[in-house]
Amino acid sequence: MVDHDAVAQQSHAEAPEDATTLRNGVIAATAEMYSTDDPAATTIWSYMLGELSAHDVVQTLADPVDQAYTSADFGWRLWEMQQIARQQREAWSAEEWDRIWGPLGDGVPQPEGKREDRLSAEGELWELWGGVLLAGRRTSWRDEAGQNRLVDLCKAFKARPDPPLPAKATKALRNNWIWKSGRLWSELSMLGPSAREHWNDAPRESGGFSVAEVESWLNVNAFAARLSVAEVFDFSNYGIWALREALEEEPGGSNHASKSEKLGVSIREAAVWVSIAGRLMWEKVVRDDDGEPPVTVDAATLPSDLPWSVKSRGQDTRDYTPSRWRFWKARFRVLSERETLSDQAKLAAKDAAELMSEIEREKPLSGHS
Repeated sequence: MVDHDAVAQQSHAEAPEDATTLRNGVIAATAEMYSTDDPAATTIWSYMLGELSAHDVVQTLADPVDQAYTSADFGWRLWEMQQIARQQREAWSAEEWDRIWGPLGDGVPQPEGKREDRLSAEGELWELWGGVLLAGRRTSWRDEAGQNRLVDLCKAFKARPDPPLPAKATKALRNNWIWKSGRLWSELSMLGPSAREHWNDAPRESGGFSVAEVESWLNVNAFAARLSVAEVFDFSNYGIWALREALEEEPGGSNHASKSEKLGVSIREAAVWVSIAGRLMWEKVVRDDDGEPPVTVDAATLPSDLPWSVKSRGQDTRDYTPSRWRFWKARFRVLSERETLSDQAKLAAKDAAELMSEIEREKPLSGHS
């Protein structure tokens, strides 16, 4: 029986370097990419080092956000949204404008002082979640306890009561994405956009896929997978992206990296998702299974137009199907024997395929052989 926790810590997970050296390399690499000395990042890293409790971190970082949120950035966001509403006046009929923006009444006075001298709820949230994701990049995906500590911090933020809306919240203010839902912490507002920004920083070909850069990428993917499994925040689409890139597409070469180098990184990323969130993915397959006979696709040839591609499936919005899952598993097996790939990538593919088979045996699909 394959232990998915063991798979996440052994075999292909073996670090290519001494763990301390690798960790220091990752920290140095992330310091070149992100601001590591802002208050949120330093506070969260102190928590990861065991110097602060989750309660202390949440209180320190969330209190200023609540203050800015409940005051509409001390009146500035209220005034700014009113100005935007006025600028939109000629673009809509009176009826539509009133429905979208609401009555402006006597208007909102411009706050005194300078805007930049006041906290912004959005700016504080960007900094907060940026610090969390930076810690995710710095914490090895092999370190289950360390990454789960960061997941627990996100749980603590999510458990915090949502602050009240500003007393004079206008319809125009509620059009702003920070105030739209009124559920600042219970939905972990801005974590999704912050993560999407981090996913723009995938390993760069021009950097030759350095060990530290690839490692930090695997780390943040693992963190997203753990948040999904823990039902703190759903990043399962990111898992789809990882498996699609590794198993459904052939990468192109470049002057900086070969096809095999690029594919090797993608395989390891996809394998991380399977090792951590494979059972969650399979649950989605089981949930969405419509009982149709599986479609067999040759995993060795990789057709250009797969039956579950957006183009092929039309209105079918299911990302996880039995046919796709089995193709992924078969494709991992094919790639585990590709001679041009690194031993690390081949072993990652082999482990992922074995774990997927184990997951299927644990909870077979009814009506499928």
